[in-house]
Amino acid sequence: DIGRICSTRFVQNCHYGNGGYHNWRRKKENSGTWFIEKATHDFDVMNWLVDAPPSTIAAVSRLQAFGGDKPADLRCRDCEEKATCPESLSNLAYRNGIRLVDEHSRMDDLCVFSSEVNTPDNEAALIQYENGVFGTYHQWFFSPRSYRHRIYEIHGTLGVMEIDLGAEHGGDILVSPRFAAPDTRGVFHFDYLERNHYDGDGPMTMHFYEVILGRAAPAATVEQAFLSELMGYGAIRSGEKNGFVNLKELIPADLRPGIQKNAV
Repeated sequence: DIGRICSTRFVQNCHYGNGGYHNWRRKKENSGTWFIEKATHDFDVMNWLVDAPPSTIAAVSRLQAFGGDKPADLRCRDCEEKATCPESLSNLAYRNGIRLVDEHSRMDDLCVFSSEVNTPDNEAALIQYENGVFGTYHQWFFSPRSYRHRIYEIHGTLGVMEIDLGAEHGGDILVSPRFAAPDTRGVFHFDYLERNHYDGDGPMTMHFYEVILGRAAPAATVEQAFLSELMGYGAIRSGEKNGFVNLKELIPADLRPGIQKNAV
């Protein structure tokens, strides 16, 4: 309906980034940064929609809301500011309506303003594909909870499609034709809960089990998974060198033939 795909714009406004900076993810040498752990899910979807291998990527990463000069081993439970700090575990639970029997029982409570924090909390990437399509991706981890969460835009020669994964009832797909009246728009609703990404750990584990037993075919290939992780790694390398990174050059020589043949 939207014609030939020309570009994409993916945005993840992550309101639960706080939790990641209370635990081991706050150090990039532990987590690999959010480009590896979080963005790869969205890169995978982008690759699938574009239907072509990514060729180059450029990225910018910053640590802007978290980190600071607090002691590396400081925890909320021991902090004199835990009653007033907006990022303390108890205040986080209060804002989100969570009742903690033990304020340390649900997640780790390392200080998010510690000098040890070095995982970027605001990142953007520009991706170019082998078929001429290009896309942008932005993720930040101090978004308000009241703001829209995950938005995918796909721009085509005949219109635009928006996928909103943050609706309370599930997901929305909006299709706006290019050559139509201003108020013309198709709206489609779908339920994604307990499927694939959202609350989908159980179904995905069961699917993997069925694949192992030979009773199901894989829903995705190893090559597709490799490419999304490659994009995350390429984004990190780009931020270090401050320029575009050729993704093919990052693939080990003995893997290149299989990846290029089976990736899409």
